[in-house]
Amino acid sequence: RKTTEKYASSIGGQSEGQYGKVYATDGQPANWTAEPLMDEFLFAITNNEPSPNSDMTPACEDPSPIEGPAEDEDAETEALAEVERQIEQERPKFQPLTKELESVNLGNEGSKKEVRIGNQMSPESRKALVEFLQEFSDIFAWSYRDMPGLDRSIVEHRLPMLPKATPVRQQLRRMKPDVALKIKEEVEKQWDAGFLAVSNYPQWVANIVPVPKKDGKVRMCVDYRDLNQASPKDNFPLPHIDMLVDNTTCHAFFSFMDGFSGYNQILMAEEDREKTTFVTL
Repeated sequence: RKTTEKYASSIGGQSEGQYGKVYATDGQPANWTAEPLMDEFLFAITNNEPSPNSDMTPACEDPSPIEGPAEDEDAETEALAEVERQIEQERPKFQPLTKELESVNLGNEGSKKEVRIGNQMSPESRKALVEFLQEFSDIFAWSYRDMPGLDRSIVEHRLPMLPKATPVRQQLRRMKPDVALKIKEEVEKQWDAGFLAVSNYPQWVANIVPVPKKDGKVRMCVDYRDLNQASPKDNFPLPHIDMLVDNTTCHAFFSFMDGFSGYNQILMAEEDREKTTFVTL
């Protein structure tokens, strides 16, 4: 039976973080309260490494195309749980808002470009802030087409590899029909925006991991765990966000900048684009 496969390599740099492991012990410290965990949850905590029979283990030297049956549901569930844990850990923790916000349209009635500001300011401060936002409204993005991206002379994303790293070509996983349609829509959006390109005969191939959102939409993530394991780790972590916020005391205004689809604003280095290949069909 002939199969048709499509590949796309990411132009925007996307990667997942690596987190340490938690190991359970048999002892029960006197100053701790021990509570039994369900076997399934304990397995998810302690079994972070792929099993020898798992389809997620590094591939052999054979560069044959992706064929055969889809991976077991356990492997897909494990990948989804891993991505959800990383998203939750990276998501900023904000205290509930005690003051209401109001929406301000920086565009016109035909093309709304809304931002939210606090409604506890004085009329003079509100007017000055709105005028300031309207003056620099071109720096905001409401869609992929509003993103010019960063020039390569400023920054580009590179993926160095460990000397003995072996390329991994993950086997194609199945998706539910309704989820596959949502993934297709997102891929088409990124394709139209110029984030993606076709990759021919890639050595690295990863699967898409759909993560459901609270609003019913699907976040399209890619299972780059194999790629992360083959990459050297960064020994220079970012500053802690809480310490940065504490340094802003005694100031009247706070502004937080959130890059719109930030991973897609940094272009991949030409020689590393093939490593970010993911399979869609």
